[in-house]
Amino acid sequence: MCGIVGAVARERVDRALVERMRDRLVDRGPDAEGLWASPDGRVCLGHRRLSIVDLSPDANQPFASGDGRFWIVLNGEIYNFRRLRDQLEREGVGFRTRSDTEVLVEAYRRFGADCLDRLSGMFAFAIWDAEEQVLFCARDRAGEKPFYYTTVGGAFVFASELKALLPWPGFRHELDHTAVADYLTFGFVPDPKSIWAGTSKLPPGHSLTVRLGADGPTVGEPEQWWDLELQPDAAEASWDDTILHALEAAAGEMSFADVPVGTFLSGGVDSSSVTAALSKAGCNVRTFTIGFEEDGYDERPFAREVAELYRTSHTERTVVPEDVGALFRDTILWHYDEPFNDFSYLPTYALCREARRTVTVALTGDGGDELFA
Repeated sequence: MCGIVGAVARERVDRALVERMRDRLVDRGPDAEGLWASPDGRVCLGHRRLSIVDLSPDANQPFASGDGRFWIVLNGEIYNFRRLRDQLEREGVGFRTRSDTEVLVEAYRRFGADCLDRLSGMFAFAIWDAEEQVLFCARDRAGEKPFYYTTVGGAFVFASELKALLPWPGFRHELDHTAVADYLTFGFVPDPKSIWAGTSKLPPGHSLTVRLGADGPTVGEPEQWWDLELQPDAAEASWDDTILHALEAAAGEMSFADVPVGTFLSGGVDSSSVTAALSKAGCNVRTFTIGFEEDGYDERPFAREVAELYRTSHTERTVVPEDVGALFRDTILWHYDEPFNDFSYLPTYALCREARRTVTVALTGDGGDELFA
């Protein structure tokens, strides 16, 4: 993952302020940092990079189109960027890097907002069009990548995390009491609200357009560009083949990276299916499992069976009660900007920390239970 921040303002933006905002996201992007401001200083974009595709400095962000008209900050990955690149190259588009970021910029140039329908991936991004004086923001279908924004003091300000918005002068440090009520009801704060009054989340599958004029930015309403398409008449006999094809195709796209890739493996159907699909795609799979001392909660034996079946490079980590205090301090106090009532984040964080020793990307079975319930 990466971290993005930015501001579009009536007056010149303080670059040092945007740098401070950006560097609150260093955990999201430890590999590189970047900052860009428009010639009049009223637009400023910042980026912290976690390098996954095209590790060269040429792919660092903020990233400019060849003619300098478009500037982008992207958090996430466009899984089908190679197919999109091939299509654009057939139409005469040239590329300077091997990055998915450049493909996204050129796809936006070619198709405008309609490029979203062509993207497969997890992403949140903002593209500044210097010619039209427009900032176009978008979030992926499932909302895997976050996008927070607020309007304060004649400026539109956005970031990957709430903590990056806090330094902005005039930010409202006031709880949204309806968001607190929602949290107590659902166990999380549903979009478009955030825990802070006046600050919103861009909902999954939505885009947002900000136009900059002489009087400052005009922020449009979020527009839905995707919704789940139900197929109630699909024959049940086709479900198995359809799901298997989709899983294998997704594993093939998601495993393409210039860094090591692994999976979080519990031994359940969802994570085991992901591991099997990656193995079938020819990947040298590294698997990671969290375990507990209590037999009723320990899934390591099931994970080992799957790891042995697919001959993965397998790593296990045991979480004991004594670990909880340190994990709580490390995660709750900094990484979570909003209340979140799911204590599975504690072992998950421990597993992520273990996996990061050897891989940069990890695929999981999250969402499988909800999808097949």
